[in-house]
Amino acid sequence: MNILRRILIGLSLCAAWSAYAQVLERQSPSCAPEAIESARNGAEREEPAALYLMARYYSTGKCVPGDGKKAIDFYVRASKLNYPPAFYNLGIVSAGNQDFQLAEAFFARGAQLGHRGAEFQLGILYSLVPPPVGDDAKAFAWLSLTANRAEPVAEEAEDRLRTVKRRMSQEALARGEAIYQQLRERYASVSAFGN
Repeated sequence: MNILRRILIGLSLCAAWSAYAQVLERQSPSCAPEAIESARNGAEREEPAALYLMARYYSTGKCVPGDGKKAIDFYVRASKLNYPPAFYNLGIVSAGNQDFQLAEAFFARGAQLGHRGAEFQLGILYSLVPPPVGDDAKAFAWLSLTANRAEPVAEEAEDRLRTVKRRMSQEALARGEAIYQQLRERYASVSAFGN
């Protein structure tokens, strides 16, 4: 892939992901000293939510000095404990680094665990990146799954789904519908993370 195309894809992904980031990832964590201390103590005990929060502290750099390597380390530690938001953020980082196969794996795992942002980002990933990861039928299926949920992310998924559908052939739509039916059977009953 030539460098200009990689840059354009990277810019498109950054714009899409920042626009569709979940509220949890849009907000900075509390900078209150007791909140930071609580997160540190929880991380020492390997509590998934605390590990994730420490990753957020290091990734934002607003409450503690920013450190991308430490942030990734904490996200990975939280992901090893199956904490869904960690998979979401690792997917975002991987996509930003244009490791689309790794991003796909992280988003898929987050979706399996009920993280609706990861589910939605998987649809966006499939809709924006080139093959072999990029695939409009898969994008259609994942975006349809998210769009048909009675949850806040559904409206954003519907908007992206309309864009994808306009460029799909009838054959691709039929394939997308078949994949969507499989996803519904597998994921429709998975409770949203945090509920």
